[in-house]
Amino acid sequence: MATWIAHLRIANNLMSKIHINSIEKFIVGNLGPDCGVPNEDWSEFNPATEISHWKNNKTRTIDSKGFYDKYCSTKNCNDFYLGYFTHLLTDSLWSDLVLNSKKEEFKDELSKNNKFIWLMKEDWYDLDKKYILENELLSFLILKQITDFPNIYLDYFPKNAFTQRIKYIVSFYEEKKLNPAKEYKYLNENEMNLFIKEATVIIEKTVLKKSG
Repeated sequence: MATWIAHLRIANNLMSKIHINSIEKFIVGNLGPDCGVPNEDWSEFNPATEISHWKNNKTRTIDSKGFYDKYCSTKNCNDFYLGYFTHLLTDSLWSDLVLNSKKEEFKDELSKNNKFIWLMKEDWYDLDKKYILENELLSFLILKQITDFPNIYLDYFPKNAFTQRIKYIVSFYEEKKLNPAKEYKYLNENEMNLFIKEATVIIEKTVLKKSG
């Protein structure tokens, strides 16, 4: 799954390229699938990732089309659903453009240590932190201003799921320390920036094609 700031960077890019009525709803929608409420040790979520990310039971791939057909192709579609759809597209692209190649590159390390993926993810999150320290990310600034976002959109999420996760994401990045001398071994800044650029173009074309 792509990082939260990656999702917000893509949302930020899309806001000027596709028609959005409510930026706030669109931004929260772009984080929506990651808003499952965790248990005490974060080993399970409500709803489960398979449900929140619309994963096909057989292929385990994300069924973004299924989500779009149910929520975005009707008169009841709004910017939250559109954001949720772009999140699903982003995660699929992350697997195709980043994760699969990184798993192949570091397959020996991953086979020896099933927790190695978390070492890789440290680069992802530190790149996020580096970006928001060096750039004024409008979507993140708007997210910080949201104090309550009750779930009136999806019956498979608890009512307070989005509010809880918004608070967690903001505190996660504001409290996370960053080593300015860090060497990014598993994903570097250029690779992350290239993903954001490529994903934005692909998602923009997909949304405009469906809405047009």
